[in-house]
Amino acid sequence: MIRDFYHDDVAEVVIDEPIAFQHVLEFFQAQIPKDQKKLQLYLGEKSLFASYEIEEQIEVLHQNKVPLSSGGSIIITQTEALVAIDVNSGRSAQEKNIESTAFRTNMEAAEEVARHYA
Repeated sequence: MIRDFYHDDVAEVVIDEPIAFQHVLEFFQAQIPKDQKKLQLYLGEKSLFASYEIEEQIEVLHQNKVPLSSGGSIIITQTEALVAIDVNSGRSAQEKNIESTAFRTNMEAAEEVARHYA
């Protein structure tokens, strides 16, 4: 799996199982030794998913209305033929400069859409 999905943009690979970590380390040593420093064995008391809030992030990915930190939101509607994305500025529309508000909201929405479909 690492071989199929790993690329240079990956910042770190966190593994919470020592035997799996050893296998991945051996793969890195043989195939990509320069990136061994990106490997981390997680030994925390909470589960890896809880520690990195992964379940919450997965839950957000399945919502069709996604809140933005600026107070706006995006609504994603997927059909067989297309994916429609509605960007709403919401609370951030109260600012004086509507163009900069729209630009900032659209940039934030673009980042969130990329997270959903990356």
